[in-house]
Amino acid sequence: MELKMKVLVTGVAGQLGHDVMNELAKRGYEAIGSDISPEYSGETDGTAVVTMPYVSMDITDSAAVEKTITESGADVVIHCAAWTAVDLAEDEDKIDKVRSINAGGTQNIANVCKKFDCKMVYISTDYVELWTDFVTAESKEEEAARLAKEAGIDAIEVHGDRLLGSLCSTILNHRTDEYGGAFENRIRYALEVVEAIKAAAPGLMIEYKLPIVTENEDGSLRGKGGLVEAEGVEFAKLLEKAGVDMIQVAQANHTGNMADVRPCRYSSLFGSERHSLSSVC
Repeated sequence: MELKMKVLVTGVAGQLGHDVMNELAKRGYEAIGSDISPEYSGETDGTAVVTMPYVSMDITDSAAVEKTITESGADVVIHCAAWTAVDLAEDEDKIDKVRSINAGGTQNIANVCKKFDCKMVYISTDYVELWTDFVTAESKEEEAARLAKEAGIDAIEVHGDRLLGSLCSTILNHRTDEYGGAFENRIRYALEVVEAIKAAAPGLMIEYKLPIVTENEDGSLRGKGGLVEAEGVEFAKLLEKAGVDMIQVAQANHTGNMADVRPCRYSSLFGSERHSLSSVC
């Protein structure tokens, strides 16, 4: 009889954690959900997650994290918990709280997993903090990679959608400097991020999510934040040359309104505050 790993999933009140639990159930894994609420407080849609085992855990409390993970007997922790209210995250009175969840909470889980030789999978997006320029953004990616390696994580994913996908896109990127216009300019920042990660965390495996703008049957384009197929193929070759180990090809599904991009459309990264999309990208 095949024995499957026991998995603890954080952030199951959110959509990502909810879906991960259901996927694990579908594949026959023993999974335990967790979040900060005393009881499961996610969507009650009749799917498996609603009735699966659940434990309350405050990821910002290091002692509680160690107690919960050890008592669960989990072989793997899939970390999906995060502060995702991106607009509120930029308020001055929320910064410390957001950092304690998205950075401190993640560090707590990584520390416990490393201590007890429990595998950790961190699934997240670039919905984390306000960035003000390319240098700041790149330094945060670099720091995240360094911390991941120190925590014993084997691989990370570069979320090539959102900011990176928007910069790669001819539809969304209207910049006139070295990061806009020609193909080599639009992909420049993405390659710089990969280079920074490789320098900060040598040996850390990198997966890159590569969004592709596809064509509908009527000839119209589907998706905005990504590359068209021909450019995607060339970019994939450059990613491999840059040291990327795995590439996840995905449908570009960015809405194009830029409000959900990190940094948001009002960041100085795209220009002065509250300009129109065409003038700031």
